[in-house]
Amino acid sequence: MLQLENAQALGMTIPLTLVTSSALEVQHFRNDVGEIVVKPMAKVPIEVGEKIHAIYTNRISSETKVNFELLSQSPAIFQQEIKRICDIRTIVVGKKVFSLGIRQVGAKTGGVDYRIGASRDLQFEPVKLPDELEQKCVRFVQGFGLSFSAMDFILGEDGEYYFLENNPCGALKFVENNGGYDISGEFARILS
Repeated sequence: MLQLENAQALGMTIPLTLVTSSALEVQHFRNDVGEIVVKPMAKVPIEVGEKIHAIYTNRISSETKVNFELLSQSPAIFQQEIKRICDIRTIVVGKKVFSLGIRQVGAKTGGVDYRIGASRDLQFEPVKLPDELEQKCVRFVQGFGLSFSAMDFILGEDGEYYFLENNPCGALKFVENNGGYDISGEFARILS
């Protein structure tokens, strides 16, 4: 929640958000907002047999039947679903910003979390965020006392960039490889 508050204080756009353990609050939120997504408060791997599973962001349409009663034991984050052009992973290293657009195609078309399913159903392209948003990204990361971060955005069909979250140890190599960026070189320059 602190990330969302800081992003909003910097003037970044965030989806309508509710963090709750109340089934009634979620039902009212879904009635007011319409299509929503749910994500866990923390990304905790779950071991089932010999396999490790993770809980990703999931869509809850207005028609989806959901029993929200177990929320009292495990609160969650609910957000307005943003109709997207693409997802964007933004890497900040020092004062440099590198962004990669991620489009879900094939079997993933219309998906809500690009991490689910086969990577062959993803298309990548380098993206240039608006200068003002890039500056806000750098200020956001510096505000947490960091020199590196992996930030997630959605480019909405309305042309707005929506901040989702900041990953202080998020994946960056796929951004470097698919965007043609020299992120490793930027790390080396900062460390030298």
